[in-house]
This record gives sequence, C-alpha cells and structure tokens, in this order.
Amino acid sequence: MRKMIIALILVSLLVVIAYKAHSYDVRQTRQELEGRQLENKKSWTKILKDMPADQIKEILGAPERILEGVTTVWFYQKGGSVTFSDGKVIKTIKPFSWDY
Repeated sequence: MRKMIIALILVSLLVVIAYKAHSYDVRQTRQELEGRQLENKKSWTKILKDMPADQIKEILGAPERILEGVTTVWFYQKGGSVTFSDGKVIKTIKPFSWDY
C-alpha cells in the first residue's frame, strides 16, 4: 500500500512538471510570435510607392505567391499584397488582421 502511494505521488509530480514545462513553451512561443508580428507590422509601414521590387523583398521577404500579368502582384500572409508596375510599387494592401 505504501509503495502505491509513493508511486501515485511520483506520477502526480511528473504530470505537474510536464504541464508547467508545456505552459512555459506555449507562453514563450506566443511571445516570439507576437514579436515577429510586430516586426512584420513595422516592415509593412516601410513600404513606399515607387520602391523597387528587390527592396520590397529585403523588407518583407519572399512572397507566398506571385501573379504576373499587366502588373505583378506579390501575395503575403493574411491578405497582404504588393502590386508592381515596371518593377516599382504602385499599390500595397496591408495584412487584414492588423490595425495600422
């Protein structure tokens, strides 16, 4: 009986330790994500009309998708896009989930 109680206490401690470690990882991951989102949000505010495409790539990184036609549109996460004509920015749509 005594061994069962000790085993139950040990299992309970392991569960608590595992939960605390997981909670810390989730908080840390959320803080890292929020930091990246803030950095990305600031990046979008740097985009100006007539900037060249290579400079946009330096600021925002590679787009998720590119649509080429009369104009070229680079698509980013959450609905963000940059439209180019002759290799220069003519229009930006910032990601829809952020307040600017």
